[in-house]
Amino acid sequence: MTKLPHLAAVLLVLATAANGAGAPKERTLTPREADELLRRPAASDADSTRILARAEAAYRKLQSLRTVSRDGGIVSLVLVQRPRYYHLTQKLESGELIAFALSDGKRYYEYQERKHQYLERGSEILDRLALPVNVRLFFPGQHSSSLLSGLDGKPTVREYAYSYQGKSSVNGKSAERVDVTLMLHTPDGAWHSFVSQRYFDPKSGLLLRVVNGDRKMDIENLPNVKISPTQFHWTPPPNAVKGLG
Repeated sequence: MTKLPHLAAVLLVLATAANGAGAPKERTLTPREADELLRRPAASDADSTRILARAEAAYRKLQSLRTVSRDGGIVSLVLVQRPRYYHLTQKLESGELIAFALSDGKRYYEYQERKHQYLERGSEILDRLALPVNVRLFFPGQHSSSLLSGLDGKPTVREYAYSYQGKSSVNGKSAERVDVTLMLHTPDGAWHSFVSQRYFDPKSGLLLRVVNGDRKMDIENLPNVKISPTQFHWTPPPNAVKGLG
């Protein structure tokens, strides 16, 4: 059986935390530390709580969203629409496809070009899946400190501490920075912890930038855009094989 890794490991720019150029400073948690952090309520100062609550409310009010993130040479486009429609396409700047994921409201699919394989789940998985950080609060089952899982249902990401870092700017726009300490379960079987910088628009409440170490992901948001229903129709790519995982 060929196991297809979950896309969020790439799309959240988290998989580079444990290894890879530009990764943020991280540490490996002991099993005891990891277990304690998974059980403990998230720590948050008053300003961070305010900003996160505003962000969650802003994403919940949206009926649709087109959001594009750029991280180095990788461009990710995500379209979401109520109630459970989702379409993500990840490409190199050259246009070469890396992967995509889609929910037609009933079923959720993930495809990776390198393996020419896709996996299928029920769309309810969107409420707990480790989706890209610039869209996951769109879905009502997701919250900032939720314990997120991969396609196998096993825990993979959890944010456990928030610290307000003051006002800033992103590409000339006002922003407020919150540092997020999170833990990531990597293929080596261990939990790793590191700090991610998040920059939120004080007007819209939406996420504008994520910085993990030397890696910077800028985000462009178009709220409540009209999206063609065809964007959420699943058609397997030519020669794609359905995985057994």
